[in-house]
Amino acid sequence: MRKFLLQTLLFLLPVVLLAVFALLFMVEAGSQGDLARMSATRFNCQYPDPQTSLPRAACTDIELGMPLPRSYSHNAILVLGDSFSHPNDSIWPHDSRWHQYLGGAIGRPVVSMSDMMYNPFQLFLSILKHRPTDLPDTVFIETVERAYANRITDLKFDSTPHPDIYQKHQLPEPNLYQSILGHYKAKLEIANPVLALKIDTTLFSCHGNTLYALKADTSRQNWIDTTRMRKNLQRLVNMADEKGITLYIVLIPDKFSVYHHRCVDDQMAQAYRLVEDRTIIGASDRLINPLESLRKLVDQGKQDVYLPDDSHFSALAAEQVGLFVASAISKRTLGTTN
Repeated sequence: MRKFLLQTLLFLLPVVLLAVFALLFMVEAGSQGDLARMSATRFNCQYPDPQTSLPRAACTDIELGMPLPRSYSHNAILVLGDSFSHPNDSIWPHDSRWHQYLGGAIGRPVVSMSDMMYNPFQLFLSILKHRPTDLPDTVFIETVERAYANRITDLKFDSTPHPDIYQKHQLPEPNLYQSILGHYKAKLEIANPVLALKIDTTLFSCHGNTLYALKADTSRQNWIDTTRMRKNLQRLVNMADEKGITLYIVLIPDKFSVYHHRCVDDQMAQAYRLVEDRTIIGASDRLINPLESLRKLVDQGKQDVYLPDDSHFSALAAEQVGLFVASAISKRTLGTTN
């Protein structure tokens, strides 16, 4: 009996040790960025607080689909976005989100209704149809590049749901087995959604010469219907104009799009980048694309324009995007009054 128990213990010990190791890593990785968690890679980065004297607007974050606060109805700008606009103090501390720099530059407070799980274009349509008096005269829809095609193509104009359905629901957390399995799949390069690409200089404070980015950033969906995308965008803008609302779309470049020209592997230059596709980004003067302003920071040698361990940009880039958007809309306003 003792021999059987000993053999069983020796058989199970490696499995237990592997599980303990995975658990310890997951606890540590929980405080790191999304790319660290998905790739099971250690970073342990420390990001400084943003050093800036630029004005930043107050931002009121409200639940998806909820009415806008009455006190902000006319003066504020409304931002409907995804995770790049959602509050995350570990990425954008001390009121340093891109739209707070935008609001500070144009002198208006901000209301943000943002979550990565919902289509902000559809949410705007819902509010425009069912609660138009909630909307201020200026609205920004922010979307990350990799999601833009789906979001604008799949818009439902004729069966727009009521905004109440967008109220946030918590997604179930993965159980212990799923978490451990996901860790080892990433470690063994099985179903790993993250690329690790060598770049030609040190551009990150952790793993300085390696670009970690989502594989999804480098692929083109063959089904993209650019004609439908242009038509849907123009229809959306026109519907807003008819209600006296000026609508802007802020297209946030994927991390790979900003850094791809610094990759050592020349084959990566052939990867599709929606944010450079003129048939898409030239569809409307309301579509604002800060790609070149972010690349300038990279080419100046600025570290951590996008975070080393995360698919999101840093507070430094948020400042750049906010000021770029403010400049773009001011030029457009001046152009229409001349």
